[in-house]
Formats: sequence, structure tokens, C-alpha cells
Amino acid sequence: MSRSAAMRSAKFTLAAASLLALCASALAGSFKVPYDKPSLAVTVPDKWTPNSSEDGVDAAAPGGAFFMSIYTFAGEDCKAARDDVVAFLTRNGMKIDAASARDVAQALPGLQATGTQYAATEDGKTRQVIAVVAPLPRKRCLQIAQWGTEQGFRQNADAVAKIVGSIKLLDK
Repeated sequence: MSRSAAMRSAKFTLAAASLLALCASALAGSFKVPYDKPSLAVTVPDKWTPNSSEDGVDAAAPGGAFFMSIYTFAGEDCKAARDDVVAFLTRNGMKIDAASARDVAQALPGLQATGTQYAATEDGKTRQVIAVVAPLPRKRCLQIAQWGTEQGFRQNADAVAKIVGSIKLLDK
């Protein structure tokens, strides 16, 4: 193979690899929740670090000051779904002050959501927690857990609004 043919081949291979990487990253942020029988789809920004499982998706904002998880809960009792969010975070080291609970507005397109904000600590550091729940078809509830520092909430407010705004019901 001539040197010019080898260069063309290398350029083609590099271009193909770049295109494949671009396509993969564009798809990497779109998730169906839960994986096996999706109730909804959600998009996570490219700069975030998502981790999907068969039950939902967790995402860390750049800098690690804010985290979010989106799951579905089997059952129609959204209060139990909210309590499940709190229990999940508690099992993972968060100390949540139940007495600090207060209702917060949380708009979700096409859903009747309720949100509860809590004061919390993690590893001795002050955190905020917001648990958002909404009824879904097929006797399920949407669960959204948001937690992080106060600054993390402020810095990621626009991204969180886009994530929440991207939630689309797949079965009605």
C-alpha cells in the first residue's frame, strides 16, 4: 500500500471512529425508565455522568455537588413512593431531618407532581434533598430524588429544569 493510500485509510478510520463516538455520545443521555417496560423517557445532559440500571437512571452533575435519580415505584401510593426515596437516601448515608420537610413546587409536563424538600447531612456536610413524586399509568409512581449542596442546587437549576422538562410519558 502506498503512503498516500495508507494516509487516506487512516483518515477514513479516524473519521469513522469520530462519527461513531459522536453518535454514541448523542444517544448516551437518553434513557427509558424502567428499562424492561418503560413508563417514561428522560434525557440527561452530555456533561453529566449518568448511570442507568434496569429500574431507572442516576446522574451526577459536573463537579459532584448535585445528584439526581429518576425511578418508578410499583404501586399507586405516591406518599409511599416519596418515603421510599427518603429511605433510599438514608440507606446510602444521608441523614435526613424529617421535621424539616416542606412542600415545594415542582412542575412536571403532563403530570400532577408533588415535591418535598428536606434539610440533610452527609458525611457531616450540609445537604438539601428534594423528593418529587407523581402518579403514572399502570399503578406506578414516578420518583425523582435530587440531593446536593445549596450551591449545587443553584448551579444546576437550569440543567435540572431541562432534565425534568425532557420527561415524556410512553404509556398513557
